[in-house]
Amino acid sequence: MTERRPALDRLPDWPRMMSRSVAAAYCGVSPNMIGKVYGVEPVRLNARRALYDRRDLDAAIDRKKGYAPENDKIMGAIKNASSNALR
Repeated sequence: MTERRPALDRLPDWPRMMSRSVAAAYCGVSPNMIGKVYGVEPVRLNARRALYDRRDLDAAIDRKKGYAPENDKIMGAIKNASSNALR
């Protein structure tokens, strides 16, 4: 079954979990390029269904642009604080 690419104007609020075609539309690439460009793996729900998490896509886009996702900044601060405490 081939999924049709959704009309962008019909998705003002993108869902948290997306099919490959919707995730590709969200990122502005073709469905065949979603994993190659951003390196994001889908979440496997079962043997036949896999969905992309919007947060994973956002974090991958941020990394590609050189931004660290907020969680990475927080974890970095925690690691620095704990390593300084051990000295």
